[in-house]
Amino acid sequence: MTEQEIDKALGDSDRWVRYEAAKHPNATAANIDKALGDADWVVREAAAKHPNATVAQLDRALGDADRYVRRAAAKHPNATVAQLEQLLWGPDSELGEAASRALRKRKGL
Repeated sequence: MTEQEIDKALGDSDRWVRYEAAKHPNATAANIDKALGDADWVVREAAAKHPNATVAQLDRALGDADRYVRRAAAKHPNATVAQLEQLLWGPDSELGEAASRALRKRKGL
């Protein structure tokens, strides 16, 4: 699929079409941005899990209203140590635990 085809699929009325588009390996930064703005959490979660998600996109996902989207961003390998450390002290204990696990994994613990 091309960037334009993925963009078109991200506008589909079926959330599972948008979900698959957000997961597509050819999704660009613009596609991921669009998916992070989707009304459905499963689409935003797929975008937060995308291997090409940037630090800025993960910041956006970490502030999402849905806990599954936030957790996906916390587990992402592109999440920075600073992002993860900030989550340790936040109000969401589940997110703090995910951040703690990710930091331990990076340190080989």
